[in-house]
Amino acid sequence: MLFGGNNENNPSTQTQQTLDDIDIYIQGQYYVKQALKSPSTAKFSPLDFIVHRLNDDRYEVVSCVDSQNSFSAMLRSSWNVVFKYQNGKTYLEKMTINGKVVYSVQQSKETQREIEKTQKLLDDLQKEIKSYE
Repeated sequence: MLFGGNNENNPSTQTQQTLDDIDIYIQGQYYVKQALKSPSTAKFSPLDFIVHRLNDDRYEVVSCVDSQNSFSAMLRSSWNVVFKYQNGKTYLEKMTINGKVVYSVQQSKETQREIEKTQKLLDDLQKEIKSYE
């Protein structure tokens, strides 16, 4: 699952330099929909959200969403999203749904380091195998 701030469908690719609370909430919804089992069934409350303006153009949105799970049952899930807004684009930093971290930049970086480490081991093994041929 990919979460990014450079998607053409991203609602916050506007050229404005600051975001109001509604823009921030809509951006949070955009990220949350990407993580849902059935995003087309998502129902967000138009008024039930909290926006925290953090430092360095970072924002946190806290709210809930009603959506279908894998068994087509409608469930309410609480969520929070932290993202950075820079040069007219948003960059997801962390997303939590029902208390579970769904995405974290730190976890993503650690995963990438593990992938690179594993790839290096595979490359080294392939070189060693070729040296025996």
